Amino acid sequence: MRPKGTIPAAVRVIQLRVAFYYGVTFDDLLAPGRTARVAWPRQVAMFLASRNTDVGCVLIGRAFNRTGWTVTHAERTVRNACSTEPDRAKQVKELEGMV
Repeated sequence: MRPKGTIPAAVRVIQLRVAFYYGVTFDDLLAPGRTARVAWPRQVAMFLASRNTDVGCVLIGRAFNRTGWTVTHAERTVRNACSTEPDRAKQVKELEGMV
């Protein structure tokens, strides 16, 4: 069993790769800020963690200092953006190939 407060390794890898891809820091992804510069990368990282790991929304949320509901919202936001914005869909597809 995983000790409370630790980030699953698979989620940590996704966080680091997404942060590097978007030119933000790991700490930026965990910070409370909601600027577009950080919010989109954070949402993409949550989306990828949800789709590519067996980690539940609550633990993914904790890994980002957020709630499970925030992860669910991020999934919806990224799916919607990918269906209407080709540039964002391309970004997510590229990142998905990296995780």
